[in-house]
Amino acid sequence: MKSNAFKGVWIHKEVFELDLTLHQKLIFAIIQNLVTDDEPCYASNRYIGEILNLSERQVSRHISLLRQRGFINYKKPRQINGEWEKRKITISHKTHLVKVGSNLSSGREERQKPNQSTNNKVLYNKEYNKQNIDLSDKEIKEKREKEYLKKAFQVAWESWVNSEGRPWRRGDKGLTKKWWMVAVSKVGVEAVQDSIDLYFKRTDEQYIKTSHLWFKNERYNEIPPAQEKVRKGFEYVK
Repeated sequence: MKSNAFKGVWIHKEVFELDLTLHQKLIFAIIQNLVTDDEPCYASNRYIGEILNLSERQVSRHISLLRQRGFINYKKPRQINGEWEKRKITISHKTHLVKVGSNLSSGREERQKPNQSTNNKVLYNKEYNKQNIDLSDKEIKEKREKEYLKKAFQVAWESWVNSEGRPWRRGDKGLTKKWWMVAVSKVGVEAVQDSIDLYFKRTDEQYIKTSHLWFKNERYNEIPPAQEKVRKGFEYVK
């Protein structure tokens, strides 16, 4: 399987709404496109990395996080009769996002089960409106921003993992959040996360800095945002 044959992916609208980094959304979308009703995704870290201009270690880290958060399933390859079997990645049954691999040729989206997504959204909206019925527009905006920052920090915190997806060089979580908030106030959430992703791509595992010191020393200012590089070569389909 060679990435130079890669033509693009169909990205489901709901993928963009997931609580994931840009890299994780794109990797999840690639897996979605390669999974069919009959076959799992066999793509290697190298293949995905060549598409997104990421290292194999970084792809491995993001895939491990996707599994930890319940978006995908896979078992580590085993050696059988002297040969390593291919890794098989499937979409978790916990997510209601559709599998699109079987419809790539026609470009059509596989239909969801009746009312599955709609009902979830209706229930969520009812509960959200119930909680906020006595709140002003300003208070609702502040609450949403607080929830967004909480999720964004968790994504940044979970980025400090090694090539096997295990926690690596995570410092004090409270201090990490404190200095992360300072970084976000200066350059914004997306720029900070882009810098984190590019830092892990460029830095050997043994030289990774402890999380709170990385933010405190403003290492994010040393790395230009990687967002444009990530998007290069991708075809977005609405």
